Amino acid sequence: MYTEGAPKRRLADFRTALPSPRNTDGVPGSCSEESDDDEPRPLTQAPLRPHDLNGESSHQVSTSVGRGGKIVYNVSRATGQAKYYVVQWRKPQQKKVKTWDGDAYLKVEGAGPGAKMVMYSEEGNIMATSRLAGLLPVEGCEMRIGPFDTECDREILENEFKASTAILNRPQSSRTSVPAPIYRPPTFVKAFKAPSQTHAPHSYAKDPVEDVLLRPTHIDRRTTTRDPGSSVGRTVAQSSFYAPKVKPIVIGETRTEEQRQKWGGALHDPEAEGAVIMQRPPEKHAMMMKTELRDVVLDPLLSEKMRDHQKEGVKFMYSCVMGLTSAEGQGCILADEMGLGKTMQTIALIWTLLRQCPFTNQRAVIGKALVVCPVTLVANWQKEFRKWLGPRRDLQVLAANATDDKVHAFTHNPSAQVLIIGYERLRKVAKSLASCQPPIDLIICDEGHRLKSNKKDNKTTRMFDALRTQRRIILSGTPVQNELSEYWAMVDFCCPGILGSYNNFNKHYEKPIMKSRSPGCSTEAREEGQAKAEELSRLSKEFVLRRTAAVLDNYLPPKHEYVVFVAPSALQIKILHELLKRGTALEVSEQKFAFGLIDFMRKISNSPMLIRMKTGADEPNDATALEKAKAIIPRDLNINDVTTSGKMFVLDRMVHTFWTTTKEKVVIVSNWTSTLDMIQNLCKLRKWPFLRLDGSTSTKQRQPFVDQFNRELRDQSFVFLLSAKAGGTGLNLIGASRLILFDSDWNPSTDLQAMARIHRDGQKHPVYIYRLLTTNTIDEKIYQRQIYKTALSDQMMDQEKRLPETKDSFTRAELQDIFTLNLRTDGCQTHDLLGCE
Repeated sequence: MYTEGAPKRRLADFRTALPSPRNTDGVPGSCSEESDDDEPRPLTQAPLRPHDLNGESSHQVSTSVGRGGKIVYNVSRATGQAKYYVVQWRKPQQKKVKTWDGDAYLKVEGAGPGAKMVMYSEEGNIMATSRLAGLLPVEGCEMRIGPFDTECDREILENEFKASTAILNRPQSSRTSVPAPIYRPPTFVKAFKAPSQTHAPHSYAKDPVEDVLLRPTHIDRRTTTRDPGSSVGRTVAQSSFYAPKVKPIVIGETRTEEQRQKWGGALHDPEAEGAVIMQRPPEKHAMMMKTELRDVVLDPLLSEKMRDHQKEGVKFMYSCVMGLTSAEGQGCILADEMGLGKTMQTIALIWTLLRQCPFTNQRAVIGKALVVCPVTLVANWQKEFRKWLGPRRDLQVLAANATDDKVHAFTHNPSAQVLIIGYERLRKVAKSLASCQPPIDLIICDEGHRLKSNKKDNKTTRMFDALRTQRRIILSGTPVQNELSEYWAMVDFCCPGILGSYNNFNKHYEKPIMKSRSPGCSTEAREEGQAKAEELSRLSKEFVLRRTAAVLDNYLPPKHEYVVFVAPSALQIKILHELLKRGTALEVSEQKFAFGLIDFMRKISNSPMLIRMKTGADEPNDATALEKAKAIIPRDLNINDVTTSGKMFVLDRMVHTFWTTTKEKVVIVSNWTSTLDMIQNLCKLRKWPFLRLDGSTSTKQRQPFVDQFNRELRDQSFVFLLSAKAGGTGLNLIGASRLILFDSDWNPSTDLQAMARIHRDGQKHPVYIYRLLTTNTIDEKIYQRQIYKTALSDQMMDQEKRLPETKDSFTRAELQDIFTLNLRTDGCQTHDLLGCE
C-alpha cells in the first residue's frame, strides 16, 4: 500500500517485480475462493491436454461473489452429467438434538465416486467443495461437504439452480457506478511470449473458450489508475467494503411497498380479474385489536389453476377457521366426494394462512400447520405440495418417517412450517409436538372418519388434546358411514360442543332418525325422523361443506358403473350347501360364531380354493362343518383352475378381452390378500404385466409404484392389484380407465374410495367400473346392506338424493337370512327384491 513519504516507484520497477510466467492449468487460483492472493496472477498459456484431442470439449462458466465483492468466474469442463440438489446445512454440532443452520444448493459434476461437489449459498456464494465418495445423493441422505454437515432435501432442475445462484442475472447494485474511495495500485499484465516449438505439430483444433481466457488482456492505464490525493489512508465503512447480499427475485412473489399500499396492504391485487377474496372480519374485531383490516387474496398462481367449486371450498374453510360463521368454533368438515380436489383446496388454505392475515399488525394467521393422514398417503401429500406450490425456499414441508429427525426439525426450526405425519406415528410424538415454537395453529385430518369413536378414552382422538390447537379441519368423503354417533364424534372434534353432549344428541336426533328407518315403523315416527334429519342437515351447513361428483361432469370423461351378477360354480354351491344345511349346529344368536362363518362364506364366494389355505382366527368354530366343506374339494384339483369360481372365470374373460381388444389398463381391487395372491397367479399364467400394492408394501415403495403404473406403457404394467384397505384411499391411478371390484366390504365407504381411484383429475379416457357379485350368496346381502347405509348418508348429507322410505337395520329374520342359500330363483335375489319384470 502507498504511504506518505515513501519514494515513488517507476513503471519499470513494477514490471521487474512481477514474477516470471509459469504454467497454470485453467484459471489461476487467484480467481477462486481458495486463494489468498489479493491480485490476480499473470495469465499464461496453459499446457495442451490429451482430452482436447477430439476438439469437442466444452466449458461451463459460473459466477460467484469473491472477496471484496468481486465477481469471480469459475470455469469447469462440462461433463453432461451435472446434478443439482437443495440441501440443508449446519456446522458440526455436539448437541443431542441437532438443528439446521440454513438451506444451500449442491452441484455434482459427474455420477460416480470422485465426482466434484460444489455447495452454493442462497446468495450464490461458494460455501464448500468436496468429492463424491459413493453414489449420487438421494432425498434424506446425509453427507459431509467441506466443513459442513448436510442433508439432501430434493433434486432440482438446472434451470432452477441457475435462477437461484446466478450472479449475472441479478439486479446490479447501485454502488457499482461509484468510484472506489481508496487507492489501489494498477494491475499490469506481462506480454505473452509464445513457447518454443519442441514437438511435432498437433492436428486438433484449439479450444475456443480456453483461447479467449488465455488471450492477454490489454488494460488502458487511464481507466485503472487515479491520483490518490486526499484519499490515502482514509478508512471506509464496512458496508462499502463488502459486497451487499442480493436477495433473489422469485417470480410472482415480490411485491413492492408501493404496490401493497395501492392494494390496501394486501399481498395480491384484490381488484385483478378472477381474484378470490376471503371474507373480511367485522370492523369491531379490528377495533378491539387496535389495528386496521386488509384483504386476504388467494395466490393467483393457485387460483388460476382451481375450479369454481374448489375456490368456494377454500373460502368456506377460511371463514370457519377464522371464526366468521354463525357456528361456534374454529373448525369444519370438508365432505366433498372423492375426486373433487380436497387436497388441493387444503394446500391453498394452508398457503394463504401462512402468508397473509386480515389484520395489518400481523404478518400471518398461523405459524405452523400439521397434516395427519394414513401412512400410505404421507408421500402423496408431500408430492401434492410440490405439485401445486412448486419448489419454494420460503416454505419447508417435512414428511415424518420412522425416525425422530423430521419431528425434531419441525419442533425446533421456525422455518419448518408444515409437517405431514401418519396417525399411528402421531401417537408417539404428540407430546413432543406440543412444545413447537411457534405452536401448531392448524390441524388437518385427512380421511378423518378415523375419528368417529365417541368414547372419551379413544386414543386416536385424545392424542390431539396435547396439541391444544383450536383450528381443526376434517377431510372425509364419507362423514356418515354406519351410525350417527360417528358423525357426532367427528363434529365434536372440529367444533367441540356445537351439537351438545352425546346423550342429548342421541335423544334429540339419533334415536328419532334411526327409528324412522327401522322396518315397520309408524307413519308418525317416520315423519318425526325426517323432520329431525332435515333440522340436523340444516344446522350442519354452517360447518360441513358437501359437494357430489356431479360438479365434475363438465371436466372429467364420463363414468360408467356396472354391477355384474355372476352365477356360482357347481363346486361353490355344493360347498355352501354342506356348510349351511346343518342349521341346528349354529345358533345365529351367538354372534361369536356368526362373524367367523360370515368371513368364511365370503371367501367361498370369491373362490373355493381360498379355504384350502390356513384361514386362521376368522374360521368358524364349528370345525366339523368346516372339515366337511373342505373335503368336498377334490385333492387333485388344480389351484389355478378358474372354472371352480364363477368370479374367477368372469374375471379371466374380462381381463383377456381388455388385453387383446383395447389399449387400456385395469385395476383389480380386493379386500383379501389371499384373493390377490390367487389373481396374481392368474396374471403370471396369462403373462399379463402387473404391479401390486397391499399392506406388506413399504411406505417408500407405494408412491413410486403408483407413478410407475401411471407412467409406463401397458406392455410393462397392465394390471394393478390393489388392497382396498391398504391402498384404497388417496391414490391416483389415472393410468387405468377400467376397475374391477372383485369383492365388497360391509362399509360402503371402503368400496367407494377404491372405485374412485381412477375417475380423478388427469383422467383422459372414459371410465368403466365393474362390481362382481356372486348371486344368491352373502355377496348380495353385503351389497344390499351397503345400499341401506348409503341411504342414511344421503339423508344427512345430500337432501336432493334422499329417499322417502329407507331402512337401515337387521331384523332377526334378516340376520337368519344371511345364512340361507336361496337357489329357488332363476336370476339373483337383488333382482327379485327390486321387483323387476
